Amino acid sequence: MNIEGLLKIELKYVADNEQRALELLGQIWERQGRPTERLKLIAVLRRTLDVCERNGYSYPKILLLRKGELTRGEWQPRHSDPPAPAASASVREHSAIPKEWIEQSERNRRRELLEK
Repeated sequence: MNIEGLLKIELKYVADNEQRALELLGQIWERQGRPTERLKLIAVLRRTLDVCERNGYSYPKILLLRKGELTRGEWQPRHSDPPAPAASASVREHSAIPKEWIEQSERNRRRELLEK
């Protein structure tokens, strides 16, 4: 995953004159070891914004927005989640539900899906 994906930055909304800031963001993120933790991402964004301001680079406003959201705890990056186990596998092992009921429910559900 790249930093744009981690921060959910939609590249179609990034202007041409803001591309340099994204390159800089990627470089800083790489140098910092590609962190995904909230506080480390805040530091990466803060450093990127500081360098942009010092050098007169335009930057996408989403960088400032994400920094604020991360700081306030209003947004968290979504990591790739491992696939969830199938519901029927976890229910099948449930001691309070008779196995026959589960099997019947699975058959009914498969039939419903095939009829659609």
